[in-house]
Amino acid sequence: MPSVNDRLAALGLAGLSLFAVGLWWHRMVAIAGIALMLAGLLRSGIEWRRFGRIAAVKAAGLWLLYLAFQLALVAVTDPALFPGHWKAALRWSYLAGFLLVAYYLEGRCRRIVAVLAWAVAGFFIGRLVYLDELFRYGHEFWRFRHQLGFATAIPMGQYAATVLLTLLILGPRFLARHGRLAWVVWFLGLAIAAECVFLSQSRGVWGTLLGVLVLVSFFAWRMAPSLWRRYRKAVALFAALGVVVGVSQYSVLAHRLAEEGHTYRQLLQGDFAAIPMQRADGSEYSIGVRVAMWRFGITYWLERPWFGWGPAGTRYLIACCAPEVFRRFNDLHSAPVELLLRFGIAGLALAVAVGVTAVTPALRALRTRRLPPDVFLLVMAALSLHGLLALVNFRMLNYDWRFFWFLYGGIAASFAFIRENDRETETSHRPVALRQGSGEKTQARREGEAAPAEVSFRTLVSGRAVGPTPLRFLRRLRPPSKCQAGAGASPAEGDGSG
Repeated sequence: MPSVNDRLAALGLAGLSLFAVGLWWHRMVAIAGIALMLAGLLRSGIEWRRFGRIAAVKAAGLWLLYLAFQLALVAVTDPALFPGHWKAALRWSYLAGFLLVAYYLEGRCRRIVAVLAWAVAGFFIGRLVYLDELFRYGHEFWRFRHQLGFATAIPMGQYAATVLLTLLILGPRFLARHGRLAWVVWFLGLAIAAECVFLSQSRGVWGTLLGVLVLVSFFAWRMAPSLWRRYRKAVALFAALGVVVGVSQYSVLAHRLAEEGHTYRQLLQGDFAAIPMQRADGSEYSIGVRVAMWRFGITYWLERPWFGWGPAGTRYLIACCAPEVFRRFNDLHSAPVELLLRFGIAGLALAVAVGVTAVTPALRALRTRRLPPDVFLLVMAALSLHGLLALVNFRMLNYDWRFFWFLYGGIAASFAFIRENDRETETSHRPVALRQGSGEKTQARREGEAAPAEVSFRTLVSGRAVGPTPLRFLRRLRPPSKCQAGAGASPAEGDGSG
């Protein structure tokens, strides 16, 4: 009979799956999943002390302490504004929630892939609810921007692009083992995701997605030939799909790209002050308003460069000092500008530290071959996509971006939460490192030696130890024949889908 601890652990894993399904479907479903994960932490035997040695936990703890320090400053300097800053600080503190997902994933690849599959399924379920709009507007549906359940069209495009990347990168690993029906379902999902990206009519999403796809293709080619052979077929099909969508919707595409041509020219000339914010009819230029907002934010950040204006500083500065055209916005449409304005240089440095310490375990897992290259590429591509878009948009305090960070930041950081017994048995599953002499390799196999597969960071950057091409070492990182769920884990633990 399962013990109470086993039941609580199963409850937490069920919450992880529920959170993934609700990620892009419904906010309350995701919150219910988070509640179940928190309930799972009530079991005994959790090694809390060990978590204190994890770099991501330390960085997140420093971030929370810095928020407390900011509130103390506000209480002393502007006590009347303390309630607003307190609410904003609470929302900023939620970003540490990626550690909860990381704890339950534990760096188990099968669990990670299963959770990503649940998230993709939730995205499509959530979009099916809005099919009535297609029947209501008919052909006119394809001419306008749509949000399809998200707050605005831009996040809809961001998360559709994330789903598209997931299907492109992880799809080949499933298609190789299934028949034609799987190809049909995969291509249909790819088409829906691509159309959602197009319907967002976000130039930033289009350009960033294209750049990320180019980088993913390059690294897939460099990291493992077998991965590239599978991935290039998916890319070819997507390119053909993109051509079809682009030709069929050429008028909308051309209009969006040429809409602010004069703004592009002024940006290239560096004449930022001359960029207009509004048209003659009073409507706003998207890029023009953004540039003016960034100049406004930098100007006031320079007045308090080290610690900024507090967790809710942007809201109060817009209300009292910004031009009228800014008044309907709650932020300045740029994550770096927001972090500098609210928290200063110290806060920006801490936020970057949290991101770096969250991603580092995934890179280490790739070097030690615990993380397959395709899963690594997907996580890095998704984080890069949203990181680049954060330069021109700000959604860090919205629940949709927060949940995205919980999942993908949690996946990257989960490899720091691998249990000690899994670490001890890991060496028995590592491939023998190829050496220059075949005799040495044979002798190593005969003696049962398992040489470390880790590649140093210096080798990664310089490539001096492996030849003139800096990325040549990546060719040695062949994708495993099976997606290892965590070396040494029992089937019941390793196969859990969460």
